[in-house]
Amino acid sequence: MCAYVVNDHVLKVFFGVPNPADVVGGAGHSFNFWMGSESSSFPSGHMVLAGAFAGFFMRLHKASIWLFSALLLIAAALLLVGGWHFLSDIIAGAFLGTSAGILAGEGWAAHSAR
Repeated sequence: MCAYVVNDHVLKVFFGVPNPADVVGGAGHSFNFWMGSESSSFPSGHMVLAGAFAGFFMRLHKASIWLFSALLLIAAALLLVGGWHFLSDIIAGAFLGTSAGILAGEGWAAHSAR
């Protein structure tokens, strides 16, 4: 949840990349620093949440890496084909979310080992 909040309230506002629908409507697909909103496109909040969930379980249960990797690829493909995000949004969101999930899983593992 922390990664999602940072993504929506800080990163999307900072980068200010318009949504694909806005780009089709004539907006330029570029970074507009400090001019974004929570509905901006970059990074993908969908992939941040999915990646954080997947990263947490991939860290704690090594056998689940292939399953969650496949599910993340399916989610990425659906977001791209559905026109909700650009590929760059999806990659950045997956990286941010998965990193946060792995970090949370590492913290959980360290706490549980005591």
